[in-house]
Amino acid sequence: MAYAAPNPPDSTPVAAPTLSPVSPNAAEIPHACEPETLATGPSPADRARLLGIDVARALAVLGMVAVHLVPDASGDGMSPAFIISSGKSAALFAVLAGVGIALSTGREHRPRGRRWLGSLAAVTVRAVLIALVGLALGLVVSSERADVILVAYAAMFLLALPLLRLPPWALAILATALAIGMPILSHSLRRDLPLATLANPSFVTLARDPAGTMLEVF
Repeated sequence: MAYAAPNPPDSTPVAAPTLSPVSPNAAEIPHACEPETLATGPSPADRARLLGIDVARALAVLGMVAVHLVPDASGDGMSPAFIISSGKSAALFAVLAGVGIALSTGREHRPRGRRWLGSLAAVTVRAVLIALVGLALGLVVSSERADVILVAYAAMFLLALPLLRLPPWALAILATALAIGMPILSHSLRRDLPLATLANPSFVTLARDPAGTMLEVF
């Protein structure tokens, strides 16, 4: 036979707490224990692909293919494909590289805290991988056939690291100053530098003259 333990004389029944229904969007509400850097990251809508960027990438790739595969001149002069694509596709690639960095590091949300450290690591790894591919291509592609600019792209990625946390107004001022002053500064500095070889950098040139290769790349 089982016996129920009697309640203490001074005990009173306690009503069970009423639980309020959980909102379906409760998971999206930042909590006090959640790091701010994670709560202010880009939403899934912000991570959606941008059709215009994809179209620009396609045009850049087609332009690079046209520059390297379509004859640049004929009996009638420069080919239309070369006139349209020469120089412009490389410039478009450079612009898209900066746009890609901005999109991958938070778009309009400047990275902070751990997200900033993660962005630094991601851009650095991307720069290293691009440089390795460029140095490998430099072994098999001569400058007479094509200019391999991937190593220079990797250097640009590294130069962008200090800019990740700058506000838009600071970036606008810096971009304007560079657009106006960098050609003048580059012209004055290159007068005292050795003549560029214009050869595609490779693992061989990097091993033979690391300082000279890095100077020419930057």
